[in-house]
Amino acid sequence: MQLLLGILPLIAFYVVDSWYGLRAGVGVAMGFGLLDVGVGWLRTRRLNKMALFSAGLVLVLGSLSLLSDNESFILWSPVIGDAVFAALLVGSLAMPVSILELAWSEANPEEPLDEVMRQFVRGLTVRFALNLLLHAAITGWSTTQGKDLWIIVSGPVQYAMFGIQIAFEALLVWRLPPRTEPESEPEQSRP
Repeated sequence: MQLLLGILPLIAFYVVDSWYGLRAGVGVAMGFGLLDVGVGWLRTRRLNKMALFSAGLVLVLGSLSLLSDNESFILWSPVIGDAVFAALLVGSLAMPVSILELAWSEANPEEPLDEVMRQFVRGLTVRFALNLLLHAAITGWSTTQGKDLWIIVSGPVQYAMFGIQIAFEALLVWRLPPRTEPESEPEQSRP
């Protein structure tokens, strides 16, 4: 369901942009950002911080795009969004808990990170930020090549890049040492 919600905005943007123009496409993408937050809340009765952040970024950049009335700014918005998110990810490593560690604890409150997984998630933060920066560079280049290429790069290429990263991360997780359960204190016999 989450993957479908991730792909639908791109499809809707492409269709609406083709028929009604770029401004309408941006409006639809903003609506899907809010829909993602709403569906998440209906499913869990909790607001997912990552979905809120993502929707907030789409709403801010989308609003600036619509207010600027400049097609070039609209095309550069995903580049700005990727770069901002990458900077926030890397910057969060200076805090006691990074953004991805916070996301883990929100998704798995009953399973805190041990030190091995904590180091893995911190490395994942850097690798994810690098993936975002690479996508930002490719998307920036595609804005100079035309809107049709930009739609492909800002959507399917991004999904492919993150799919490759997920496969790579799965291999890394597979190679991690097995998780050890905390040892419980032996029960003492009562006199």
